[in-house]
Parts: sequence; structure tokens; C-alpha cells
Amino acid sequence: MSATLLAFPMQPARTHSGTNPWPLLTSGSSNSRRLEQLEQLIPLQNNAVLLTLWVNEYLDIGLDLAAEAGSRHLPALQESWLRRLYSHLRNTAFADDCNPHCRQLCLESLYQPFFALRHLYRQQPQGRLCIRRLSQDLSASTRYLI
Repeated sequence: MSATLLAFPMQPARTHSGTNPWPLLTSGSSNSRRLEQLEQLIPLQNNAVLLTLWVNEYLDIGLDLAAEAGSRHLPALQESWLRRLYSHLRNTAFADDCNPHCRQLCLESLYQPFFALRHLYRQQPQGRLCIRRLSQDLSASTRYLI
């Protein structure tokens, strides 16, 4: 299952003036490609050390992309990056073929995008409802740990 929430074309069309109509693609496109690559690699990895490094890199890249979107005043894109991180980690942890170390690491890592989403939702008018839903989802996920 792919956690891709937004799909961007790899080669954006140029305007007649030669400028890029999608400036977010140039600054984060290599990061977004690496994020997609890690999404494919993490569930397949059995080496605990490499898996830990990849999950940390995945979180760092995703949180950086979300922060960049936030600094550009694009809260919907920021939320999308954070939800992508959260959903991919959760879905990977609950996959039937996930090894125990990967499952544990993904579930433990859910808190980083969770807290970032909670902070983002506190700034929105309907944020309390979003926080409640997200908290219920995390609560159900953490019960799986016990």
C-alpha cells in the first residue's frame, strides 16, 4: 500500500517565461523522491541497524518537508506531509508481513508526526475535532503494542 497523498509530476511544465510554475517541486523534489524510496525500503528491511537509520531519515525528511510547507504558509500541504508520515508508519506497523522490530520501531515513531499534527491542528478552527480523531487513532494503535 502506498502512502502517497499527493502525486506531483516529475518534470513540471515551464511557462513561456521559463520560470517554474511549481516552486515547491524544485526545493523539495529530491527530498520527496527520497521519502518515496524510503517508504518502499522500510517495510522490506530486516537489518535492525539499517532499519533504524532509515526510519530516522524518513522522519527527518518528512518533517523538513512539512516545515518548509509551513514556512511558505501552506498549511494544507504541511498537514499532508505530516499525515503521510503518520499513515505510512501506522500502516507499515500493521502490515501482516512486517517483522517485529520494524513494527515496534514504526509504532514508537508515530509520536513525532502525531505531536506535529496536534500542534498544527491547534491553530485551526475545527482543530479540536481533528485532534480528538488523531488521538483516538493513536490510542488504538498503541493498544496494539501492549
